Amino acid sequence: MRDEIDRIQTVRDRDAVEALHPEAADEIPFAAPTAAAAAIPMAPPPVVSLEQDPETDVAEALPDPEDPAPRPVIRMFGTVRGGGRNLFRALDSTTQASHDDDTDPPSPRPSALDPDAKRAYDAALSLVNSRQYGKALDALAAFLLKWPDHPYANNAMYWRGECYFATANYLRASEQFEGLLLRFPAGSKVPDALLKLGLCSQKLGNPTQAKAWFDQLVHQAPNSEAARHIPSVTMPAATPGGPSEVRP
Repeated sequence: MRDEIDRIQTVRDRDAVEALHPEAADEIPFAAPTAAAAAIPMAPPPVVSLEQDPETDVAEALPDPEDPAPRPVIRMFGTVRGGGRNLFRALDSTTQASHDDDTDPPSPRPSALDPDAKRAYDAALSLVNSRQYGKALDALAAFLLKWPDHPYANNAMYWRGECYFATANYLRASEQFEGLLLRFPAGSKVPDALLKLGLCSQKLGNPTQAKAWFDQLVHQAPNSEAARHIPSVTMPAATPGGPSEVRP
């Protein structure tokens, strides 16, 4: 067996040398293979496919999940083009965003402690004092929208009514003063709002309603400064009634 294997190896060496150097092939002695050597089966050369036939079924190309044979492990060496730091930064920001979503947002600062609220109110009030009523209305409205629970919110509503009153828009002024009474029934500006409501009713030609507002002011805040400025109300003369019915 050993001799036959050596003979086969000699034949292969001769073929290889002849392919590379035909002139040197004659130097290697050639021995014809024996019957025993010819009986040895030759393993077919391995076939390596570098690309998949497009007509091959996809299921045949996928690995068999029931095959117990171990799968090769593919490892990548070297660096990835494009830089990996940006990717890690993106992952870090995404992770941070997910953590931020889990945490509760910080509670806003109370409006009474916000220095911007006081500055905004003072700026709006300066517009009232300079008789820029249009700008003052906008500034006071912005203050009420941003800080509706501020201690000066009732003052802001009152001064909006004063701006309308100063421009002879008594109907809109009444709306502001009535809104103040509904929203801040115990506010410090309630007596002044009642006084202005009575004055607006007088301007609108409704003395009966004006007297009702003044009476409410006297009943609710008799010692207030606003109660001392209640004007006299001229009530319309009573319409004389017809003759009383005479019964027999």
